[in-house]
Amino acid sequence: MTAAETDMTATLHTAHPGTRVADMDSNGYALAVTANVEEARREAGLSLLSLSAASGIPRTSLDRKLNHHGHFTVREICSLATVLGTTACALSTAGYVSAAA
Repeated sequence: MTAAETDMTATLHTAHPGTRVADMDSNGYALAVTANVEEARREAGLSLLSLSAASGIPRTSLDRKLNHHGHFTVREICSLATVLGTTACALSTAGYVSAAA
């Protein structure tokens, strides 16, 4: 695990202290991440193909995940954040705050 992935994982575990795994809504979380990635992609003016090339995520995988047929891994979120000029935590938080804000 890279330093960025370790940092993101630690932040996610401490962002909501007291939250039990049984209380987490993984589908809601995955939908929020997908919406955040899509919003950041549009703000950056990147096509799906260019985001795929820059992030190293195959276009078909990226397309499936953005169309709710799979979930992004921590490594993919970190890669996307780097390309999109934001942080992994911003992409992983409900209520994405754009870089333009």
